[in-house]
Amino acid sequence: MAQKDDEAVKFLNDYIKSKTKNKIIYTEKIWPSTLNDIKRALGKTKIQLRENNPDNIKTILPEKIIFTEKEMKYVSEEIEKNNNNGWVKNKVVDAQFIARDTIESYLSKKSSFYIYHSFSKPIFLRNNSICIFYFDETEGGKLATFVKVNGSWKYFAELYSWIS
Repeated sequence: MAQKDDEAVKFLNDYIKSKTKNKIIYTEKIWPSTLNDIKRALGKTKIQLRENNPDNIKTILPEKIIFTEKEMKYVSEEIEKNNNNGWVKNKVVDAQFIARDTIESYLSKKSSFYIYHSFSKPIFLRNNSICIFYFDETEGGKLATFVKVNGSWKYFAELYSWIS
């Protein structure tokens, strides 16, 4: 279990580093309504087609991934379980953690607009060759699939997203 936690922390920090160079503010839980939407999306997912992504032009990725019902149920259960136990607290390097029940009152006392993030624990499937991960910020979020190619995680496709 510790090895999977180490890989999850590495994936999380590598992902955040790839998206921003700034210090982020984050919280430990995904909003309940978003969590319900994620679970619904996972319940409907069977086949996922690769998205055209400029970052993956030179990377050979499969055309599609066919998920089993058991895999999607496992992902849904893991995201909910880790969301409930606040897995992500103190896992992000060079970031400020603020508990979900205090984040909005904390940010409302600041003089400028702040973006805060929440994310799931990365869920690894098929001998750590596929990862499903949810990441959001104040204005939107995405549940996505990543595929490991030559030891590096490459974005594959979106499972669910929202924009406010």
